[in-house]
Amino acid sequence: MQRIASLACFGLLASVAPLASADEFLLVPSADTRRIAAFRPDDGSLVDPAWLDLTAWGILGPCAVQQVGQELWVADPPTRTLVRFSIAERRPLERILVSGGEPRAITANATHAFVLLREPGAGFALVQKYKLDGQLHSSHITRRASDLLWTGSELLVADIDLDGILRSTELLTPNGNFHLSGDATDPLDPAELDLDLAGGRVLVVGDLSAVPGARGVFRYDQAGNFQDVLSVDPAWVGELRGAAALSNGALLLSGSTGVARLAPDGVTLTPLWDAGGAGHVTRIEIQGTGSRTWCHGDGFDTTHLAVCPCGNQGAPGRGCANSVEPRGGALQVSGTLQPDRLLLTASGMPATSTCLFLQEDAAGDAVFQDGVRCSSGALVRLATRAAQAGVARFPLPQDGTTLSARGGVVPGSGARRYYLAVYRNAARTWCPPALANTTNGWILDW
Repeated sequence: MQRIASLACFGLLASVAPLASADEFLLVPSADTRRIAAFRPDDGSLVDPAWLDLTAWGILGPCAVQQVGQELWVADPPTRTLVRFSIAERRPLERILVSGGEPRAITANATHAFVLLREPGAGFALVQKYKLDGQLHSSHITRRASDLLWTGSELLVADIDLDGILRSTELLTPNGNFHLSGDATDPLDPAELDLDLAGGRVLVVGDLSAVPGARGVFRYDQAGNFQDVLSVDPAWVGELRGAAALSNGALLLSGSTGVARLAPDGVTLTPLWDAGGAGHVTRIEIQGTGSRTWCHGDGFDTTHLAVCPCGNQGAPGRGCANSVEPRGGALQVSGTLQPDRLLLTASGMPATSTCLFLQEDAAGDAVFQDGVRCSSGALVRLATRAAQAGVARFPLPQDGTTLSARGGVVPGSGARRYYLAVYRNAARTWCPPALANTTNGWILDW
């Protein structure tokens, strides 16, 4: 795996569409237009056909996208890359060249991303597990698979050879079968997995064994019991590739000729987006138009004047470089604002460094130790943590609190707070005389 920290060739100054007011979207990439379209999760209406325009960033055929924390990861099989984007700013952070196959599917939980790699013609696939900062954690060989889905408690793998869905733990240990095809109502070559969040069901796109050449949407409860199947006419969206349940009971369908909405009656079809090569459907949650990462020590961020004091610029979107991580420390925020289920994760620090999470209520602009600090005002020391393998988090379940409660801020109040992690970097020959550094910052509008 090769990681490219500098993304100057991606066109960082390319224009992006403004954030819409909705907090949640359904996203569908198009390999033909190299754009990602956004749809409303309630009725499927098209919000923006170019929510993210990938044409300037070297992406040739996006097939799958996935929210990972407050980032969007894009799988691009032709270039064998994963590209990490900031959702709030819609700008690229890093491009990761993968090895072992073409990236075909991505899913994620609160701590890791899971990426499916498949070599054309190979009789097996790879599932790679990544940390939230894009570092490869581990690789595991699996049978020929087409998609992955984290359900909230386990990983489901769509197995092409078995025509079924397999269970796996977060550690990628096989854990039995979710459902294996056994009769004419079961899918052949399952292609995509999705969760019906309202109905608590698993959706599977696959070939209809009873109708050669046709595909359908199969629905199962979360125990793997078959409920029903909906046959999809190839004339609707071409070769069916993705499906998502809308809150009004309809289905959003994506395929080789575009995206359409199928009404609850299973008959009435409304074309929504005429874009070839539409891929998998994914859901994202946006924290709000003001919530975003900022105060980057990468030399690109124009929101502050302070620069890394020793010429120790980090990678795009991160803090200034430290003695063990040339890309710099990174602060990420995952979860939801309302209800407050936010988690701060600091990474890229020395292995056993002491880390202090801070909250402030005003902007600032200054060099601080070996890094930069863009906040000031009323200071709340949220928590001190001993890093493990260079990673620290707050709040954890054993803390018995939430980020808002610890910081004394009310969700929904609109109050703006600034967040930062300061960590010890006790290498005396690195950027002397300071012995500490900072991650990038975050702004949250509560």
